[in-house]
Amino acid sequence: MFQYIRTILFLLVFLTISKFDVYGQTYNEYEIYSTIINDKEINWTNKNTILVIRNVKLNDDSREFLEELDSDPNMVLPFSYFDDESQKKYLTDQNYQDALLGLLKTSTQKIKIKPFVDSTFNLKPINKRKFNSFFKRDIDKGWGQIDKKYQSNWVVEFSKVSFSGNYAAVYYGYHCGGLCGSGQLLVLEKKESAKWVVISKINLWMS
Repeated sequence: MFQYIRTILFLLVFLTISKFDVYGQTYNEYEIYSTIINDKEINWTNKNTILVIRNVKLNDDSREFLEELDSDPNMVLPFSYFDDESQKKYLTDQNYQDALLGLLKTSTQKIKIKPFVDSTFNLKPINKRKFNSFFKRDIDKGWGQIDKKYQSNWVVEFSKVSFSGNYAAVYYGYHCGGLCGSGQLLVLEKKESAKWVVISKINLWMS
């Protein structure tokens, strides 16, 4: 009897742990990161190696925007970043709003890239400090060094994901050259097909 109970407890613990990686990130988060990386609308040029910044953190532009959105009672300036449909959802759907503003409460952690699902892309981790070190002197030379070392001209980064109801929000930035890159807040919705779909893109910076 004791052996039976111990086996059941072991299975319960294993199933619980298997839902998370060692950094506490859920597979729902990995599914969202994969959805963004695997977006076929994004032009990865002829290279399929993507560097993923290991440090997961909400960037300063996102935090400033969300704090303004949270505190502005008239919501005039922040809403200039929204399309009409996203603005309507923010005003009428509490889960949409909670997912977006919930990013202000997300923590800093590290990301593991192993669970990303699409084998089309060769994903390699890079530390944020290492990435920044390439650009101490010359931006163009820095990208040349990255290309030579990693055979890649794409670097992506994410924040931790904020969930509420069927919505999820995440900061996503990509870097692809001195005058190539963008930082966005994305809101995704889990559809009846059980797949996450990007429904809102809030552009915060572009180069």
